[in-house]
Amino acid sequence: MIPLAFVEEGSLVKVVGIRAGWGLTRRLAELGLTEGSILKIVKSSPPGPVVVEVVNGRVSGWRVMLGFGTATKVLVREPEVNA
Repeated sequence: MIPLAFVEEGSLVKVVGIRAGWGLTRRLAELGLTEGSILKIVKSSPPGPVVVEVVNGRVSGWRVMLGFGTATKVLVREPEVNA
């Protein structure tokens, strides 16, 4: 698991946890960033903002810009490939 803020551009990742308070966790959920969401990293330039595209779920195709601090609170890993 690594923070979303440190993932390379073009990578696909799966959200495995959010280490934030209730308010930020709720706001991220409204934007489609919940545990199990698959994201594509569109732009990442630490210590700047991170732009992600939600690949699955009800808001599939949405692009979301997160500040560096917020992106460090979203924990991700590479998604499993089903054979």
